Amino acid sequence: MFPTELPAEITILILSYLPLPTLSVLLRLNAEWFDFIGQNGNTIYHNAAFLQGYIPSHKTLIEELRPTEAGTERQALYSRRATEGIHGWKDMCRKRKMIQRSWAGLAPSSILPSPRTLPSPIPSNLPGNNPHRRIHRIKVDEKAGIIMTTTGVGGLMVRDLETDEVLWELPRWYVRGFAHLEYGEGYMIFDRDDGNKEVWRRTADITDPAPPALVTSFPDDRQRYVANYVNNLTSTTSLTATQRKAQFSPHSVLRMPDATRAYRFVYPTLLVVSLERAFIWDVRTGVLIQTIEDIQVVRPIGASQDEEHAQVDEGSTSAHSETAPDEGEDESHQHSPAPDTPPADIPPVVLDEDDDDDELPQFLGLVRYVDLSERHVFLAGRYLLRVFSRTTGKCVFDVPATRWRYGSSRWELASRADQHVALNLDTYEQAQGEGRELVRMPLRFSYDEYRQSERMVIDQFVAVHVSSDGQHFVAMLSGSRLIIMHHFESLLNKRAQNAASRSTRSLSQREIKEETKRAQEEKDREIFEHTLDVQLGSPQASSSIYLAYENGRIGVVTTNAVYIVTPTIPPLPTTPRTTPNIQNLTVSRLPYFSNPSWLGAVSCLMMSDTGLYLNWNPTAPIQADDPHDRETWADWEREFEEYLEDYERNELDRYHLLPNGDMFVAPIPRALEISEVSTVYSVDFAVESAPPSTLEVRTPSVL
Repeated sequence: MFPTELPAEITILILSYLPLPTLSVLLRLNAEWFDFIGQNGNTIYHNAAFLQGYIPSHKTLIEELRPTEAGTERQALYSRRATEGIHGWKDMCRKRKMIQRSWAGLAPSSILPSPRTLPSPIPSNLPGNNPHRRIHRIKVDEKAGIIMTTTGVGGLMVRDLETDEVLWELPRWYVRGFAHLEYGEGYMIFDRDDGNKEVWRRTADITDPAPPALVTSFPDDRQRYVANYVNNLTSTTSLTATQRKAQFSPHSVLRMPDATRAYRFVYPTLLVVSLERAFIWDVRTGVLIQTIEDIQVVRPIGASQDEEHAQVDEGSTSAHSETAPDEGEDESHQHSPAPDTPPADIPPVVLDEDDDDDELPQFLGLVRYVDLSERHVFLAGRYLLRVFSRTTGKCVFDVPATRWRYGSSRWELASRADQHVALNLDTYEQAQGEGRELVRMPLRFSYDEYRQSERMVIDQFVAVHVSSDGQHFVAMLSGSRLIIMHHFESLLNKRAQNAASRSTRSLSQREIKEETKRAQEEKDREIFEHTLDVQLGSPQASSSIYLAYENGRIGVVTTNAVYIVTPTIPPLPTTPRTTPNIQNLTVSRLPYFSNPSWLGAVSCLMMSDTGLYLNWNPTAPIQADDPHDRETWADWEREFEEYLEDYERNELDRYHLLPNGDMFVAPIPRALEISEVSTVYSVDFAVESAPPSTLEVRTPSVL
């Protein structure tokens, strides 16, 4: 094996630092390596699982990978679906690698519609009343094996993730229509008509109730009544183990201090935002642990709002009005829109000494989308994204929706007619032959150095999500555009240190303005270098619908397609870079979901470790044996390609032009059918081999 024979323990230690592809090469290198790895495989692949980040410790046991019974799911590292067929550490490494390849469009995946079964224990929720075909919000607990949904006509359902059996429900007359739904670690939250938030907890998880002295919110009579009602309907037969995993018990009602709009739950904290304030609750105890005041505050010209430790920390904002509810919103409370003001590009300019105005009045307005991490709160207005520190309650970061280019690295979807990407193109026909539903998309990449642009493209923020570790975030603009900022917390820390050093100096008013201008340019340059800019199709022909961000993958729904975007986040440099840092990024598409009318009606998309879930219209599905259906699908694909080709050919016509030379994003009106029916469709990325798709068609000639 090695030129110098080493003890087996040393060889195993060396192999523990090798990635899985290298171990596969050694297995095929010669019989000696094959025999050695075979004899010591469990130890070698246990070490490899740790090296790959599949397990948290060298001491992790194989029994800790999967849940053993109801109530143990929180302790397990993976779900039953993710660990099916695993009997040892080599199996575990192979399974994790296969799931990663499946998400990348390199291994089998399959599509499952829902509902596949329709029995309901609640009389008012019977199929004839159609709550099963009006899905609005979706949440999945893959470890517990359940999927939760609210509907457009009211009610809440909990189904078995694998069999689709309805296991538990709340009636339509109890949960309002179009209720938003949040879930995490066994806690389920939805909003009432009065704006207060109900919290229910999975019964199997109630093994360590919080000490009564710490609890400030409790179930009310309404919750207790409906819990008894549901229990009486299902108590005629004893609960099976499958049913037991889906039972929920009332936990508390959180009373809102203001009329609220948007909310987001990231265990154990719930973020709720009103017009003027943001509130953070600990759902375990019902304690309001933080209130962020004055989210609409204007800032004085020349003051820096972006340094967490600077003397002035208020943020520059832009007003907007709301048009449509999004994920994280409480649709029960719509506010009158604030008067519109022109969107601001990169924070306010420094006024000349002759100017009479001391402040530029710009407000955040109604918040469209919210998210939070352990250290920060994210608020997406129409024209401005703002980040608040949970430590200080101050705004520490803002991003306008008006940049011509957001980052040094930019990717754009390429048409198949582009000669630069025409080689080795993936097609849906090829994917189906390999049992895949994902098709890898061709991309054009460009790199640009930072420079201040005189051009402004006025877009609107649709959503924002932050990574689970709080280090990276992704925002989506209305024109099918993604902004991915990596290591933004490190950037904030660096800027805070610079602000602290500047605040110790005694400066004149003119010097303050010049220093602020230099600091602003430095900030913009650093943001530019930390940001990835991704354009998913023509902004005139494709509008953003939905955004999800889980496990380093970004799920996107537009009016043209469903995408999975996977960026490779580079490590933080230990020394200043002397050459450009070119990152890698892949985009895959699910061609099964191609109907533009149905895409525009998607109201939820979420991703788990092994699956993607969205609400989709099940009527008139494309059938492989129907020539008319095949032609319809081919027309959608042809239209998709034509939009991409137009985007490439007509660079000057990508945006609408204003008289002053600035541009704005506005989609071209399309005559589409209105979709009012939807059920849950899922894409399973943990299948070993997938059956042929229901959509077996020839690739259109245009492709």
